[in-house]
Amino acid sequence: MARNTLETNPATTVLVVGGPQALIDCTQQAAVSVPTAQVVNCELRDAPTRVAELWPFAIVMSDDLYSFDSSEFDALARDVRARLITVPVESTTSVPMADELGALILEAFRRRLE
Repeated sequence: MARNTLETNPATTVLVVGGPQALIDCTQQAAVSVPTAQVVNCELRDAPTRVAELWPFAIVMSDDLYSFDSSEFDALARDVRARLITVPVESTTSVPMADELGALILEAFRRRLE
């Protein structure tokens, strides 16, 4: 499978699927745990294509979105050896586990290096 190497480095990409903006912002702040990490976001409909293009080490999405089709998301992450991180999003401005997200992203990055 060909990867678009001009856009991002798969070893350092975190993909946020489906927002909201609070989740994207939270992920960007949490990704500082991996100094080289690049956070890319996409809409749900574009997720399979973006995952195939980017081969992210972590995929972040709201737990509500994940519950929509959990088996498909699990398979998508497994196909590219990514860690799927689901986050409770209480509103468009509130992400309760923001503090823990950085540790999960760092763990996903380390796992990809193994």
